[in-house]
Amino acid sequence: MVPTQKRMPHHFALLAMRNPQKRKFIREARDLWYEICKNKLASGKERLDEIKQLLQNTVSYEDFQGFKEELLSRLDAQLETTRSEEEIVLAIDEFFDKIWYDRHQLLKSLVESGRKTINSDIWLKAEEAATEIEAKYPRSELGPHSEFDWGMINGKLSALRWVMGDEWDFLDT
Repeated sequence: MVPTQKRMPHHFALLAMRNPQKRKFIREARDLWYEICKNKLASGKERLDEIKQLLQNTVSYEDFQGFKEELLSRLDAQLETTRSEEEIVLAIDEFFDKIWYDRHQLLKSLVESGRKTINSDIWLKAEEAATEIEAKYPRSELGPHSEFDWGMINGKLSALRWVMGDEWDFLDT
């Protein structure tokens, strides 16, 4: 036979009566629950006034339909406007030049610091190409670019090349 042990009370309220902190917690939880119920289940004029106020700030069905029609007409107009192949090729050339120029500037800093050597004939041609690009575009468009801008330029080149039939991520310059 198992010796009889003093049993702990199972009722939470009995435990709380012995512990003032638990009593306080239970009282606060009860008051919070009463407040939630009062606000959630409120009826009468106060609740109706609150609902009326909320409804005044909403859009009518007619306003929404008008907005939808306007938005769809703008989208339709944009979808009907496509770029010509010539425009796409010009944009590809521009992004190619800007990416090449940025990469050239990095290589130039390595050459000037002596960390990299390049065949002098090749380097002369590269410097001439860089000068042509500097004459072709405003200096502000040639960098240096933030990481975000650098990603946008590369992404645009990749997307334009894809439209023209290349594989995604073809970023050779």
